[in-house]
Amino acid sequence: MKKLFTLAAAVLFAMGMSAQSSPLATFISVEGNCNYIDFQKDGDKTVNPPATSTAPMTLSNGTVIKGFLKTDGKESETAWNVKDSYGMEIPMPDLCGTGTNPATDSTYMKVGSMLKIASNCSLELGAFTCIGGKVRVYFQPNGDSDRGVAISVKGGTPVEILKSGLKNGHKMRPGYIAEVDLPAGQYVAGDVVIKVASNTINIFGVEIQGLYSTGIQETMAEAGVRYNGMEVINEARREMTIFNALGKMVANTTDNFNMSQMPAGVYVVRVAGVKGALKIQK
Repeated sequence: MKKLFTLAAAVLFAMGMSAQSSPLATFISVEGNCNYIDFQKDGDKTVNPPATSTAPMTLSNGTVIKGFLKTDGKESETAWNVKDSYGMEIPMPDLCGTGTNPATDSTYMKVGSMLKIASNCSLELGAFTCIGGKVRVYFQPNGDSDRGVAISVKGGTPVEILKSGLKNGHKMRPGYIAEVDLPAGQYVAGDVVIKVASNTINIFGVEIQGLYSTGIQETMAEAGVRYNGMEVINEARREMTIFNALGKMVANTTDNFNMSQMPAGVYVVRVAGVKGALKIQK
């Protein structure tokens, strides 16, 4: 009888422990994970181009977003758009299966703003240093079919990641993390390219595991880049790119650049591995 009581007590204790440890919802904060591009932050949002524009747009870290035409050749304003208020919790089936209850499913992605971008558009990441890890793209198919990205590193074969946008009982279409290995090393602008592989998707941000942040936090002044009214001075002889007010690249050099032959106007100077930009008025 004593053994039976002991067994019953052990079962009740185990049941109690099981009830206490039942999984509650876990939320991935995109803002906390996307350390390289985060469309949740005002500083990384871009201004929508005019409906007839296909000019590249450059983010604060030197990343260039290209191509605003859909594959059928018809231009669409929605092919390039930063939506300021998304405010959703997106289920992550790769991480939590196909459950539908936020109170019990283990993982959801918490998002705010996002970039809606069409097929064949691309993100050419700016310069950075990595101590080894992965590049991860947080995205959501913007429709019921398989959609996603193709990621290439230093001109290698693109790795295509396509995922279904079917809701499967969820109120929201699911979200995913596309990732590829990123060996340790220094990456110049354009070494890592993220291309939209099929139709339209929503991109919430890009994470670089093993991101070496010291160089990225350096300012333009610390890098010795300045404008003296005639030349853009590049003391450290780093890769320097200059854009006009339309976002068109007008120079790419590791030397000083003489502005005397350039038309009057506003220009933006970016330097590989340096956060921010130098805005000059000629």
